[in-house]
Formats: sequence, C-alpha cells, structure tokens
Amino acid sequence: MTYHFLKIAPRWFSQVCNMVKSFEVRRMDRDYRVFDRLVLMEFEEGHYTGRYTVAKVRMIMTYEEFPEGLKEGYCILGICKEIYGIDYIETVLKPTAEAQGINTHLLEAQR
Repeated sequence: MTYHFLKIAPRWFSQVCNMVKSFEVRRMDRDYRVFDRLVLMEFEEGHYTGRYTVAKVRMIMTYEEFPEGLKEGYCILGICKEIYGIDYIETVLKPTAEAQGINTHLLEAQR
C-alpha cells in the first residue's frame, strides 16, 4: 500500500469530505493500486490551505478499459473517505509524508 499526497481544489475537496464525491479523475502518472491511500490536500490560489482528508482507493478504471470515456493517460479512481485519529496522523501519516519529502506542517492544521 502506498500513500499518494495530492492537491485537490476546494470545491472537490468539500465534496469528498462530505462523502458526495466517491471518485477522482487523475493522470495515470503514478502507480496507483487498489487499497492505496490518497491524502487529498486542499490547494487554493497557489498554496495549501492546511485542510486534508484521506481516502482509500477501491477501484481503478484506465483508458484501456474505457477508451470512449477517458482521455489517454488518465484514470478514474473509485475512493472511499477514511476517518483516522490523531495517533494515526502522528505514527503513520506524518512519517510517510516526511519520507516522500512532503512538508509535515501541512498536516498540523486540523488538530
């Protein structure tokens, strides 16, 4: 399982947080796999807002599977929002972010 730290626009972020949006359309520029986690970090006007959520990848649909509905090089990720406590943030999410070169102060704002 891999953690993917990704930017997300505010309008889509709120829909994921409210469990209205259960998918992400993304470039297939990473090795996404079922059960990976997306750390969706709200990004507005050129900077991170400090808000984020974690979603589990439940399915992946690629261009090869659905060429009439996807642009080549893109995929649809079926996601399910997950809820974690502060222990998870401190023991899993922050060390993973640090290992990937992500500034962990971005994970502090929701405490």
